[in-house]
Amino acid sequence: MLDLQRYAFYDAKRTMRLTLEPVSILEMLQDLPGELLFSAPLPAARLGVPCASPDVMHARAAEFAQFDEETAFRLWFNPEPSADGRSVYVSAPDALPEMNGAPDFGIASAGFLIGSTLEMLQWVQSLTGAETPDEQRSELSKMLSAACEPPHAAILTELSSGTELMRWPVQCGNPIRALSQAAAQWPEVKFAEDDFEFSLKPDLIHDLR
Repeated sequence: MLDLQRYAFYDAKRTMRLTLEPVSILEMLQDLPGELLFSAPLPAARLGVPCASPDVMHARAAEFAQFDEETAFRLWFNPEPSADGRSVYVSAPDALPEMNGAPDFGIASAGFLIGSTLEMLQWVQSLTGAETPDEQRSELSKMLSAACEPPHAAILTELSSGTELMRWPVQCGNPIRALSQAAAQWPEVKFAEDDFEFSLKPDLIHDLR
């Protein structure tokens, strides 16, 4: 059954509860499958992440020179935010970002997002539902600009003990869709939107205890 006050799903025997709870953007980004390396203090401070020193950036310059469009995104910072609130943009390492008409006279390189760009965009898609690479890069820019929808985590709790069994980051204003997205990331959780019920495989429950 669906508890509209808590945006919760319960299994048929009411032994487990799946809820949405707010989290910070930084908590959400902890699951991003890549290394976030800011060289610009302001966007780093907005997200609450460390800013790499010039010495660190210089020491890794040879590594940065080897990046291509499959192994890293270059980060850019524009002090003049776009209409949708973005101030951090991503691009291929050797390209300028798509600004979508935002003023670009103050844009400057701001670091790198290091890792498989395909995996990172797939992660963005799992959170936001964005389908095309352009849409996924735009959503990633919003996250890095702290201009995205308030993120949440879908949390699976065993009611008898209060034990948190699983936690998934989600970013969606529709609670039913968000919980459905979260459950879809784990094949162990069987989510049935028609009757708002779910089940967890008994062997997985045993492994988690």
